[in-house]
This record gives sequence, structure tokens and C-alpha cells, in this order.
Amino acid sequence: GCSRPAEPPSGVAAAGTVTLDGRPLHGGRIDLASAAAAVTATIADDGQFQTALLPPGRYRVAVQPRPALSGKAGAVRYHRDEKGVPS
Repeated sequence: GCSRPAEPPSGVAAAGTVTLDGRPLHGGRIDLASAAAAVTATIADDGQFQTALLPPGRYRVAVQPRPALSGKAGAVRYHRDEKGVPS
């Protein structure tokens, strides 16, 4: 018998390198969300990530760095002055 060829996958995988101040982010996660889909991918120690297939559309992207130990090199620090404005 004859069979139908498999349908091509719908969508595309997102991949790239997450950087902070021009340097790769050392681990964490990246979240991509749209009205049709939500995907989370792990950010490797070299800043690279790759998602599963995503349907076409506009996505909101959020990056969550790996928690850093205080005092360790590469720790992300956030400081507020007395007025509550980031400095």
C-alpha cells in the first residue's frame, strides 16, 4: 500500500547564546511564552540554549540566571539607593 509522506514539523526551534554585558550568562533558564505555547529551556554554562519546536507567533522572553553564591565571582548584585532607585 501507499502511505502519505510525513507532515513537516510546524514551527521552528529557537537557539542562541544569552549574554550579559557582552559575556555569556553562565547557566540559568530562558522562558518563551505566547498565546499558543510556553517553553522553557536550560541555559548552559557557555550561555547557549535551544528550545523545542515553537509555533509561529510573537513571544515574551524571560531569562532567569542561575542563583549565585554570595561573594563568588560572577554573582549578580542589585543595589537600591535610599530613594529606591536602582543604581
